[in-house]
Amino acid sequence: MDLEKVRAELEDDLLWRLEELAVLRNQATAEGRERHKSVFLKSLVLMLYAHYEGFCKHAFTVYVRAINAEHLPRSKVSLPIATSSMSQTLDGYFKRNQSFSAQLGFVTAFDRIWAEVAVLPVDEVVDTESNLKPEVMRKILCRLGFNEDLFGDHDGSVQSLMNRRNGVAHGNRTRSISEQDYRDLEARVLSILDGLITAITEAVATGHHLRPA
Repeated sequence: MDLEKVRAELEDDLLWRLEELAVLRNQATAEGRERHKSVFLKSLVLMLYAHYEGFCKHAFTVYVRAINAEHLPRSKVSLPIATSSMSQTLDGYFKRNQSFSAQLGFVTAFDRIWAEVAVLPVDEVVDTESNLKPEVMRKILCRLGFNEDLFGDHDGSVQSLMNRRNGVAHGNRTRSISEQDYRDLEARVLSILDGLITAITEAVATGHHLRPA
């Protein structure tokens, strides 16, 4: 994998998102009328969630595509990566009531399965379910072999963001947020995005997707 290319793609994607948030944040700060300031802050909540989910999905997609580009056989990749690449095969196997002969055929096919190139289905592996709750984040991290509790300390912040986003999206007029509370929430959410860049670049640098020798 090209570490610098991956790092640059992640950092570039985060940069334009930060710039958009800064534009709205500056307008909210400069607005002297409280009612109008509240409108900017509500917009910021929606934008913050959109960039949280959007960046996470993009970052995981960059990592998955980098893995796929290596065209590695399943025997060379980590077990979570190998399992994720076999999702359709495993779904078909475990959803059917298999006879012993069918089970034997599946086991007999192991040599061929491990020799096949591990191609991760991007849309399935990086499915944020249009609602990147902490449990959905854990699913994606697990599929890619990361510690599923990597961002567990931020569960409360993510849930708070989602609750506020839902309040605004559902037209709750009383669901407002102070400027300081928004800034605190934004700082916690952006720390997740920074942490994701670190986790992915370290995974690329150390060959985390590979099976230990």
